Amino acid sequence: MHQCYDDIIVYAKGNNYKFYPDKIQVDKVTKNKGLNPSGRTTKQATAWIDDICLTTTAKERIKKADGHLVRWQKPVKLFERIIAPFVDEGDYVLDPFMGVASLGEYCLKNNLNYVGIEYDKEPFELAKERLENL
Repeated sequence: MHQCYDDIIVYAKGNNYKFYPDKIQVDKVTKNKGLNPSGRTTKQATAWIDDICLTTTAKERIKKADGHLVRWQKPVKLFERIIAPFVDEGDYVLDPFMGVASLGEYCLKNNLNYVGIEYDKEPFELAKERLENL
């Protein structure tokens, strides 16, 4: 089976970086199965994310003018996992390859300042429209 994945880099300048591990708790596989002697139903997420996907039928998917889906679009829910542990309300987030701005949508909905950069005009225009209509 073909596997497709992206590398995500989180950068913080200086030694005063933020990390809130409580913001990345996920359900344990054994939740509600009577296999948790500790009673915990969540665990800290790992570096490998395989429980969040964006299917071709998701309402969130953005379509180009020709009706085809935009490639490589990330689900907004992904950013709850990979951005939330590192930011406080009002922080700035830079997205140098914004595509259709899924991260921008997450930032606007969570009171974060967003700066997005996109070289390709078509996804940039779709991102601009998307963010203006939130």
